[in-house]
Amino acid sequence: MNKKYNICNFGLFTSIIVTVIGIGIFSYPRGIVTLVENDAVLVTIIAGLINIALLIYIEGAVKLNNYQELSLILKNNFGKVICNIILLIFSAYFIIVIALGVRTFAAVVKMYLLIKTPIEFIIITIILTGSYHLRKGIENVIGFNEAIFWIMFIPTAFLLIFPIKEAHFSNLLPVFTSSPLNLFKAILTSVYSFAGFEIVYFLLPYMKEKKSIKKVSIYSMVFITLFYTAVLVMVLAVFTNQDIKILMYSLITLSRVIDIPGTFIERWYGVSLTLWVLFFTLLLLTFIILQQIQYPE
Repeated sequence: MNKKYNICNFGLFTSIIVTVIGIGIFSYPRGIVTLVENDAVLVTIIAGLINIALLIYIEGAVKLNNYQELSLILKNNFGKVICNIILLIFSAYFIIVIALGVRTFAAVVKMYLLIKTPIEFIIITIILTGSYHLRKGIENVIGFNEAIFWIMFIPTAFLLIFPIKEAHFSNLLPVFTSSPLNLFKAILTSVYSFAGFEIVYFLLPYMKEKKSIKKVSIYSMVFITLFYTAVLVMVLAVFTNQDIKILMYSLITLSRVIDIPGTFIERWYGVSLTLWVLFFTLLLLTFIILQQIQYPE
């Protein structure tokens, strides 16, 4: 991997956010609320703090190794054999996450938008899109992340604001009603929902400004935690926790209650589905990373 220090702070910030939030955001409320009901907000904040600590640890580890590529860090610290094993695990992990994410993305698009379109066609379209961007290199992917960040989160802000008149924030009470075992299970589930920030292992060697990496990384994880928390608060306030347990994609259901006739966009559930474009980014980034991992000889 040739070192070209072309990633700016905003590029790192958006890449972490886009990669992480693209993993299961629509089904996240159901998984957490099923385990701990109204304590889901608390669990999400705890998971966010844990992931901030993990992100700081990764940044420190890369900094300690002079911002070398992951393959060189592993080889210098563990030897060639263990290095290759860990890189294979990384590759398998990303491939599995991408496969599950793309399959879910295609199913949701077919269910809500393209009902008559074969799911195979949707999946092939994703793969072809990823293959095209793969030819353009990592700079193109970072630029895509910077652009898609605004496209995704400006509509989402409206998505979380419009249902306020339907919200009953008393639904968030009572709290601290879950057993310690369920809290522990929910924290593990929530921590996994933040998966994807491992991408920093591959991005940090490209950074222009090394001194601000830790600050930018923390800001990105704080943004993700606040976003997850806001989604949970609105979903719990509009629905009951019992409703959320049976709603497969409660965020989409929330967006479908928004219907403002005569406005520029009447059916906001179509807008909310654009969040799944984030899976495109995860796909593209991982393809590029897997292509450029250098296994020690």
